[in-house]
Amino acid sequence: MHLCLLGAGARFDYRLPHGNFVPHVSIAVAEVLLLVDLAVLIYFINHIASSIQLPAVIAGIARDLDSAIDTEFPAVNREISVSSSANPRLGPERTAGGAVGDH
Repeated sequence: MHLCLLGAGARFDYRLPHGNFVPHVSIAVAEVLLLVDLAVLIYFINHIASSIQLPAVIAGIARDLDSAIDTEFPAVNREISVSSSANPRLGPERTAGGAVGDH
């Protein structure tokens, strides 16, 4: 298509008194849009290629799983985060007093 646009721009005959009509502005705009479309196509192909790579897919699944767990079990997640933030070395089943329920 680009060669057709360049050929249309070169069709102007300077030897004739009035010359053939060639829409230079339209051709210039079409060439600029052609370059913009080419840039968007390259960006799209790069975006698709990076989004189907395995690390990106796994990260997306992990985000979806985290949000689904937060939606389904909001109170449990808050209790676990509060107890483990008090003493980060202790897991969610243990507290500073020993085993769960030992106070």
